[in-house]
Amino acid sequence: MLASANNHAGEARGRGYQIWVTALLSLNFGILFFDRNALNFLMPFVQPDLQLSNTQVGMFSSALSLTWALSGLAVGRISDKLGSRKPVIVIATVAFCLCSFISGAASSFLMLLGARLLMGAAEGGVMPVSHSMIVAEVAPERRSMAMGVAQNLGSNLLGSGLAPVLLVPVAVAVGWQTGFYLAALPGLVTAALIWFTLREPPIEALDHDNPKVTLRDAFAHRNVILCALISILLVSYLVVCWAFMPLFLTRERGFAPETMGWLMATLGISAGLGSFVVPAISDAIGRRPVMIFFSFLGVILPLSTIYYQGPTAVLAAIFFFGGGLMACSRCSWRRSLRSQSIRA
Repeated sequence: MLASANNHAGEARGRGYQIWVTALLSLNFGILFFDRNALNFLMPFVQPDLQLSNTQVGMFSSALSLTWALSGLAVGRISDKLGSRKPVIVIATVAFCLCSFISGAASSFLMLLGARLLMGAAEGGVMPVSHSMIVAEVAPERRSMAMGVAQNLGSNLLGSGLAPVLLVPVAVAVGWQTGFYLAALPGLVTAALIWFTLREPPIEALDHDNPKVTLRDAFAHRNVILCALISILLVSYLVVCWAFMPLFLTRERGFAPETMGWLMATLGISAGLGSFVVPAISDAIGRRPVMIFFSFLGVILPLSTIYYQGPTAVLAAIFFFGGGLMACSRCSWRRSLRSQSIRA
């Protein structure tokens, strides 16, 4: 059986198939983030229409983040017990597309809150299961880069870069509900592509050369605990930024919705490019100085939003550099956690 698994791994690891697996899973996760971030970018239209308070706006992000986190643990375990990855990703993708449709049809706070809770539950397990497929199908010497591309490239360029530029004009022209319907459609396409073009790696291929490490073993090391705490704080920074930045730019700073969309897109472009640049810098000079530098650099984003009164183009440039913190969080800190666990 092990020989059969190794033969499958060798067959699956043709360079073309490795690229296709990585690209398709990155695209799928990008569409997932497109759906997740859609409410944030459409909130300047949703809030007055549904008469939402700022507390209720914050609850949407909190609800989705909560079920996302719980789902990431639960769905991974379910996938392990079932011994299958591809059906789990396809079902989750179709589910979050349906949740996006429900978001567009929401006519009250409770209905929209329920849609966000369900969306988090559907989306949370996608990336952990996607990573397990990449581990099984991509050669070890390219695996780290493939995992970084799958998690960072699509999510930043589509979910944070393209989403505000595309959704805001749609909301201005035909209403915010149509923006949610538009966000849902591409996920159905990627779900079909995953189902018909990706193979289901056998359990033996997933486990081969990848010994399991228990949580107790991982958290026995100081750096793992520190990086986990840092990541929790950073994710809080990002969630609050995505939830309230569009509202602050339009309501408090008086920017037109289209201008807000381009400013938010700058963050996605920065993080997308940084997904390659920041890890390269960390490989050259070390992870700790990169983490420290980009954490301080991220402070300029909220400060410039509040206090900078100059040309919008300069503000966009500040956003671009401040957005580098997103790439630092998703690349350098994740790789630091992994490297510390392996060295230990």
